[in-house]
Amino acid sequence: MSNSIYGRMWIVDTVGMITRRSVVIQTAVFFPNAAADTATLYYWDDSDTIATGVGAAPEIDGDITGNDTLTLDSGTKLPSTITDGSIFEITRSTGSADNVGKPMVVQTAGNNTAVVIHKIPAADQWTNEINKRYEWKTYQNRLAFHFISSAQKDQVVINFGPDGMRFPNLTLETITSAGNTKVYLYLK
Repeated sequence: MSNSIYGRMWIVDTVGMITRRSVVIQTAVFFPNAAADTATLYYWDDSDTIATGVGAAPEIDGDITGNDTLTLDSGTKLPSTITDGSIFEITRSTGSADNVGKPMVVQTAGNNTAVVIHKIPAADQWTNEINKRYEWKTYQNRLAFHFISSAQKDQVVINFGPDGMRFPNLTLETITSAGNTKVYLYLK
C-alpha cells in the first residue's frame, strides 16, 4: 500500500514524503503489525542547510536516471552529511524546471557521487536528463514522532490537545512491516 489522504485523516505506511506544507496534527495513532515494530516521522527546516553545492552559476555536471537517481560527474563528491532520510533539493539546473524546487527524501546517499530519492508519492520523481548542471541544498531533518510497539503489539496514541501540534512539513523515514504497520494522523 502507499500513503493515503482522506480529508482530515492520513494513513501513513510507506517511506517517503508525506507533505511539503504546514500541517497541524491533533492525534497520531500507531498500529503495529508485530512486537518491536517502529515508525519514525521527521520534519525539516529549510533555513537550516547542512550541505550545499552552490556557485555563481550551476557548476556541478550530472545526469538524472530512473526518475530517482542524480549521479554527479566523477571526482565530484557529495558530503557525508547527506544521509538516508535527509532532505535533498535541486535549487538550480540547466535542465528541466520540473526538477527544481522540490525537496525530496533521500533513500541512499553518502560520501559519493550519487543520491537516490524515494518516489513516494508517485508524483515525487525527477525528470530524466543527461549532462546538465546542478546546484543543490540538503536540510537537516528533525524528529517529529518515533513509535515503538510493545511485545503485546498495543496501539500507541499521541494526543496533542485541542490546539494540536504544528509541523512545517512531514516525512516518513522508517517503518517496519511496511504495508502492515500503519500510522494514522488526524488533522485539526
